[in-house]
Order: sequence, then structure tokens, then C-alpha cells
Amino acid sequence: MYLRNFIFVGLPNFAIGLFISEHRESIKNFKFTKVLSIIAMVVFCATSDLEKYLLVSNKLNAPRDQYFSTTLLAMAVFIFFTIAVEFKSGKVSGILARLGQRYSLLIYIVLPIILTLCNQITPKIHLASVYKYTKPFVVFIGTVLVIFIYYLIKDAVQKKKQKKS
Repeated sequence: MYLRNFIFVGLPNFAIGLFISEHRESIKNFKFTKVLSIIAMVVFCATSDLEKYLLVSNKLNAPRDQYFSTTLLAMAVFIFFTIAVEFKSGKVSGILARLGQRYSLLIYIVLPIILTLCNQITPKIHLASVYKYTKPFVVFIGTVLVIFIYYLIKDAVQKKKQKKS
């Protein structure tokens, strides 16, 4: 599982992000980048669902978390946020960029834990039928809550340490 996530998901997305970062100016200068990236996000969301449907209906390996369209969707999202976020004097501005800088590591760590817990708990409390439609929202909200609580505790401990010294 770790090898598959690292090699087949992590490295390609990291490389795509690096490539887009290196070509940021030419991407920004293209006239229709924002519109095309939004259209691409919608199309690749739909094709990801289509891939899943085709795999399920043909009884193939459907419960994957990485479809071919997912990589293309990631590219569209990276490009959209590359042009949507302003870069000033080497520091990234914009709330989404700051959130990504501060919380991305914890999101990467906490999200799979929340996903696993929800997948195990919802059938036991007879919410599996509702959960299959609300999974992205439940996992997102659960992840945000855990990270929010973590930082509340961390900031409180740091303030307490600063008062002592």
C-alpha cells in the first residue's frame, strides 16, 4: 500500500506540481488558462466517475483511489490554483496557499485515518447507505475537525511554554 501510494500517486503528483511551478509564468500568460482549467476540472471529475462506473459494472478493480482521470484532474486543479494564487516577493499569499503550507502534511496523515475509521464505524451504526453518498463531506469535515483540534492544543501548549520562559 505504501509503495503504491508513494510511487504511483505521490511521485507523479509531486512531479506535476514541480513542472507547473517551473512553468508558472507561461501558464499564467496563456489567455484562457483559468477557463480551460475549470472546464478540465469538471470534465475530469465526470470521467473519474465514469471510470469507476465502468470498472464496477465490468466487475474489475473498482475501489481504487487513483484513476487515470484523477491524475488529469490533479493537473487541472494545480494549474487553476497556480494562476488563482498571487506570488509576491517570494512569499505565497492567498488563504488557500497559506492553508496548504500549514496543514498539508497533517491532511496527508489524518485523512486516511479518518477515512478508515468512517469506513469501519458507519456499517456498525447502520449509516453505510447514507455514508456512501456523503463520504467526501464526512471525511473532509472529520479531517478538518481533527486538525483544528490538534492546532488548538498545539498553540495552547506553545503559549503556556512562552509564558513560563
